[in-house]
Amino acid sequence: VKTESKLTEEVFGSVLVNMGQGKTSEEQENEMLNFKITKVLYSVGIPITSIGFYYFKDAIRLCINDSLAATNAHKNIYMVIADKYCVTYKSVERAMRAAFTDEIAGRASYFFKKVLNIFSPEKECSVSLLEFICLVALSIKGYQ
Repeated sequence: VKTESKLTEEVFGSVLVNMGQGKTSEEQENEMLNFKITKVLYSVGIPITSIGFYYFKDAIRLCINDSLAATNAHKNIYMVIADKYCVTYKSVERAMRAAFTDEIAGRASYFFKKVLNIFSPEKECSVSLLEFICLVALSIKGYQ
């Protein structure tokens, strides 16, 4: 019997094998970045079927490309995503908050503590929506 984590590894492993065939290095890099973001979001449990998942991907990508984007999240993140999807910035924030439940915030804290060693293991803390976006962006940017 295969566990969920083994199935996830098999699925993501097969995606990695097929990535980058016949593409330029910039396209390969962009695809790999998209893959890393998707893998982190999936591993903390954000539902792929929610629109918030796609807003998170765009928000993390914005923070990777511009490290100061999080300084004014409404202007630099939510409004940019809202313009891309032709919705209001309030609906972007609402969808992201709906996807980022308390359970997922707990999983994200665990992910940052145990997997990335960002928080100290003794300290019990929960990450906010914006902290999550920034920490994912920093962790992915650090691995590039």
